[in-house]
Amino acid sequence: MDELRRDCARSNALLLEQLHESEFSAELLELTRADAALGRMSMPVPVEDVDLSSIRLAPRFAVVQGEHEDGRPKVRPVDHFSWSAPPEGTTKREGKRKMKQNSVNGRTKMPEKITYDHVDDLIAMAELLLNELKVVFVATVHECSCG
Repeated sequence: MDELRRDCARSNALLLEQLHESEFSAELLELTRADAALGRMSMPVPVEDVDLSSIRLAPRFAVVQGEHEDGRPKVRPVDHFSWSAPPEGTTKREGKRKMKQNSVNGRTKMPEKITYDHVDDLIAMAELLLNELKVVFVATVHECSCG
């Protein structure tokens, strides 16, 4: 964890360099605000208002899955917790296995299998992660059309 924390500023800067606007960015922002209103994550704030050396950003992107009855695309947000910056001193990303090992996901292990029997318990756990661990999500604008 210390190694990940020391690399926050560099990792965040590299991630932010890759972000770009997409046609679903407005929908993604609204979905993120709705998730925050339900207590699933913190409310989005301008990146300039955040100390990028004290948190580690993970990209969020939109996936289109079908259409609403009125023909608008159904957009689903996806959080990419396996994203990791290239190793320090390089510009090339590593293979998927090595990249995951260096991501937040690759550095964490649960001591036991988590199961949930009720949605309320799952929401309570998400609120705990948000409030106690200060999980922060950043919306990105990559897109993927899935059938």
